[in-house]
Amino acid sequence: MEGFGMPIIEAMSYGLPVACSDSTSLPGTAGGAAILFTPDQLDSIGESVLTLWRDNSIREKLRKDGFERANQFTWESNAQIVAKQMDSFLRRI
Repeated sequence: MEGFGMPIIEAMSYGLPVACSDSTSLPGTAGGAAILFTPDQLDSIGESVLTLWRDNSIREKLRKDGFERANQFTWESNAQIVAKQMDSFLRRI
C-alpha cells in the first residue's frame, strides 16, 4: 500500500483528473479533488473511470481542483513541516 499517495499528487500536478481508492490515506491525500471508488468493487472502479471518460465538466473540475491540491504539497512546505517536527522532537529530549 502507498503510504501517502504521492502518485495522486504527481498526477494532479500534471493536470490529470484522478480516480482513486476510498481507503487508506488516499482520500485524505486527494482532498476532495478526485473521484473515489471502492477498490474491491469492480463496478465502483468502472463507474469512476467511465465518469472521467464521459463527463468533460467533471474532468475539467477535477483538473482545476487537482492543480490547487497539488500546489499544497511543495518541497518547501514539506521541508518546513519536517523541520518543525524535528525541532519539536529535539526540544523534548
